[in-house]
Amino acid sequence: GGTVPGKGSEVLSKLIPGVPNSRGFRFKTKDGKQNLCLLYASNDKSEWQNSFDPLTGLFIYHGDNKEVGVGVKDSTKAGMKFLNRIDAAIKSGNRKDVPPIFVFVKGYKGWDVRFIGLAVPGIKDQQKFLEEVQINNDIGTVSNYKSMYTVLNVDRISRKWIEDILDGNAYESQYAPDVWKKWVDANEFSPIEYKVDSFGLGLNQQSDDNRNPN
Repeated sequence: GGTVPGKGSEVLSKLIPGVPNSRGFRFKTKDGKQNLCLLYASNDKSEWQNSFDPLTGLFIYHGDNKEVGVGVKDSTKAGMKFLNRIDAAIKSGNRKDVPPIFVFVKGYKGWDVRFIGLAVPGIKDQQKFLEEVQINNDIGTVSNYKSMYTVLNVDRISRKWIEDILDGNAYESQYAPDVWKKWVDANEFSPIEYKVDSFGLGLNQQSDDNRNPN
């Protein structure tokens, strides 16, 4: 991303053409089907803190309901509807209906973003990936989702897979990562592998520049 004011410096809609240039949940849709999801975490809203643990690959992301008195099942927000839909798909064993999910977090300056990795809903040995949470503010109670994901151990995302995803052929693509297909086929989780760089700082291997989709 750049530092020029305004959304002209926004990068995600340029990386994946057609993806919205704002919001936390960003979808690429074709023929009414959400073929791809980008999750963007800025942590600007202190009441809903998102987080990523590079030791375990656990990424926690909150829904986008902000309305007082609206239940998590009743919200018309795009993110909440997406979470409910993929939750139903997982519970029914239809993981092919869950689009590839790419996680990005806000960078250190301007419109910069960091690519965390390819994620799948859920955690190994845990039965659910959604948890309802509530906060109380000056005008009432807001119900929201805390969703939990595993960032997979994928070395590189092929640009050709991205193209196939956008065409609606994520699973059928020869470029689909094996660990992602294992989750789709057998609910098998393969989290990222933690490493320490030469300066002794813990780094998630997929945050390196050469891990970005290319």
